[in-house]
Amino acid sequence: MDDPTASDRPAAGDDLWNTGIAHVFRSGSSDDSVSGDSQDQRRPDYCGRYRLDEEIARGGIGIVYRALDETLEREVAVKLLRNRYAKNNAMIGRFLVEAQICAYLQHPGIVPVYEMGVTEDQIPFFSMKLIEGRTLAELMDERADKDLARVRFITIIENICQTLAYAHSRRIIHRDLKPSNIMVGPFGEVQVLDWGFAKSLDRAELEIATERVPQPSLRSGISSIAGSVLGTPSYMSPEQARGDVGALDERCDVFAIGAILAEILTGRRSSARRDEEPLEDSVERINAERQRRLMDCDGDAELVDIACDCLSMDREGRPETATVVAEAIAVYRANMERRTRAAELMAAEARGRSEEERKAHRLAMAVSYLVLVAVILGAGVIWGLDSVRRQGQLRHDRTVKAAVAEAYAHLAREDWVKAEHALSKAREHVTRDSAKEVSAELAKAKRTYDEARSLAVTVTVTRERNAAMLLRFRQIVGLPLDHPSADETYVAAFADTGFDANSLALPAALLGRSTSEPLRTLLPHALEDWALRIASADPARSAALERALSHLDADPVRQAHRRAGAEALVRAATRHDPAEAAPLTTLSLARRLVAIGQHDRATEILKDAALAHPQDLLIHDA
Repeated sequence: MDDPTASDRPAAGDDLWNTGIAHVFRSGSSDDSVSGDSQDQRRPDYCGRYRLDEEIARGGIGIVYRALDETLEREVAVKLLRNRYAKNNAMIGRFLVEAQICAYLQHPGIVPVYEMGVTEDQIPFFSMKLIEGRTLAELMDERADKDLARVRFITIIENICQTLAYAHSRRIIHRDLKPSNIMVGPFGEVQVLDWGFAKSLDRAELEIATERVPQPSLRSGISSIAGSVLGTPSYMSPEQARGDVGALDERCDVFAIGAILAEILTGRRSSARRDEEPLEDSVERINAERQRRLMDCDGDAELVDIACDCLSMDREGRPETATVVAEAIAVYRANMERRTRAAELMAAEARGRSEEERKAHRLAMAVSYLVLVAVILGAGVIWGLDSVRRQGQLRHDRTVKAAVAEAYAHLAREDWVKAEHALSKAREHVTRDSAKEVSAELAKAKRTYDEARSLAVTVTVTRERNAAMLLRFRQIVGLPLDHPSADETYVAAFADTGFDANSLALPAALLGRSTSEPLRTLLPHALEDWALRIASADPARSAALERALSHLDADPVRQAHRRAGAEALVRAATRHDPAEAAPLTTLSLARRLVAIGQHDRATEILKDAALAHPQDLLIHDA
């Protein structure tokens, strides 16, 4: 199906200058050199109907002011092109593209644009929603409790990934992601700012030529470079540093996400670029230092692995989009919540056992004193020596119990090495005279350790299997409808899940809890796509696949669509409301409309569904 959003994308290239506003942005000269005040930006009193107040932020090519919309009586933010670029056609064009891209990307994590215009001095500006809060850079510099702040920052990173995932789904990359471009509101809302260096991967003409713009002298690794190389050295991918524009894709943003995550895990900001240091050498040195800090930090291994994958110097070694990183962080957060609940239960049990042990110890001490008195009075030295032996055994037993409790605590954090060490210490203090319950408790702890270690391995293998299957089926569903080998590809893919293409029997494991929720959602979609692809070439096998689909997906609305004829499907499309229906229902109806030649109707309901479910990747794939 054609992309239903293609017509909504921003204008580009030479067409940009044919718009009603762009002609007034042109300078009197075609010179692309930097002009204007190189020190301070002269702030005008008004930009159109907006009365400007204090400066609140600076970007690579623009300055943001707080302003009052005197027509609607509301506070807004106004971004004004820097004076130094007032006669630079390339930078004016990039400024226009930034406004268009921000207007094109409709997402809660991206500031909405209201209006574009020019000042009396012919300086371009655009107005947008005023965002209150503090930058992630400020929050990271002020954190006191590193562990407590890390939990909060991981949530912020996940929100950043979700926002970038949306932009990547629209084939837009940011290219200048860094903590100072992330705004965190007072209620936890996260906004990705400053899209001045953004680029559309589908519309190459949106890339404004800036090769003739001189690079400013850069003494800090946290400032943006506006020139033939775009971005910030401390967060810049190697391909950006090389100026290899053709190699730039979503993975340059993934690299920046990894750099921010590394700062959160290590508690240290990235190094700055040194004076006169070549840019490529600077990026390689900064990333090597960052990788060493990651290896030495006390962050969770899962997060360290995610950061290292994102920071791969080889572009092919990084996750393909921010969506993959967001999914990995979501899996980590789910695992962390599970471990926290397990640790709380184990801690409660340990406290209960400890109290019982203290009571037993006090009773044992009282009995021992009585026995000692009896021995002194009646039996002499032999009874005294026996009491000493029992006291020594009690100390051994207490040591065993303490080591077992320590092992449980390490198990709650999945620290297998320390848990094994604690169990070894407990075994060393078990003797022939140890109480039976002490030996039994040690044996139970050993079984718990073995089961937990085995479960951790199983969870990791299952997660990797689900992720690989999810990616594989998304790629197959995205094949053109007339792809010659789609049927064979589907046979092989479903065979790996345990689904026999001959018997059409669905394996129980495929429907069980071990299959991730995204994969369980995608499988009915893939099975339906397979059935419709071979409907004309092999009607019998297509009908058998439809029957298997009915067992896999028992939704009554989608069942009705599968039984409906062409006229009934057209009527169903007329009544269909994508905002109320589940995304899978809309996808099923759209595919069946295409199968009967109703491409326009299918396109319309998918466009409505994309607006109603902006974060649903299957809708955007379709």
